[in-house]
Amino acid sequence: MCYFHVVKHIDGKLRGIQDKDEIRNGIECLHLCPDDETFNIVSEFFLKKWKEKNDVNITTFTEYFKSVWLTSNRYWYIGSRNYFPITNNGLEATNAVMKKEHTFLERLPVGQFLEVLENVFMKKMVK
Repeated sequence: MCYFHVVKHIDGKLRGIQDKDEIRNGIECLHLCPDDETFNIVSEFFLKKWKEKNDVNITTFTEYFKSVWLTSNRYWYIGSRNYFPITNNGLEATNAVMKKEHTFLERLPVGQFLEVLENVFMKKMVK
C-alpha cells in the first residue's frame, strides 16, 4: 500500500476532528518506522495517546485506523519491505500517460487495450 493512498483514505475520516493535524503527524511518524518492532511500539503509543482524549469522533477514527491500517493493510510504512521501492510513482506515472495520451481516458475492452499497448511499444522500439 502506497502512503499517498493511506493519507487519501484517512483524510476523509478525519473531517470534524479538531486535532486532525496532530493525528496526521502521528501517522507520518508511523510511516517513517524503520522496522516491524518500532512500528508496533509506535502504533501502541499512538492508539493509547488518542484513547485518552475521550472524544467520540477520535475514538471512531482510531478504531477505523486500527482495523484498516494497523491490522488489515499494515505494510504501508517505510521499514515494512526492505529492499523494495517505497513508492509506486513510476508505475503510476506510466499509467497516467497511457490513459491520457493513448486511450484518451476511455475504458477499453482488453483486446483493444492490448493493441494500443502493442502500438505504443512498437513505436518506442522503432525510435
